[in-house]
Amino acid sequence: MRKMSKNAWVFQMTVHGVEPDNDVIIQELINESGGLMIGKRKISKGVSYLLVVDLLALDILMTGMAEAYPCEVSYRKAKVIKF
Repeated sequence: MRKMSKNAWVFQMTVHGVEPDNDVIIQELINESGGLMIGKRKISKGVSYLLVVDLLALDILMTGMAEAYPCEVSYRKAKVIKF
């Protein structure tokens, strides 16, 4: 079990144009950043992930995703979780 910071938040990250089977790079970026993926769902535009990250992990993840998938990623802080 991974220990998370007390300041960790739940975020929804949507990656457009990616198939759920071809997301090894995304899962590696999530693990390297120190975040925790708690769910993955295929949507019509691509793949949506439910993540638990703190601010440092989110910064590392956003930087890595900007390099790997420019202009194809959106983030949303989950207030009400519908997954």
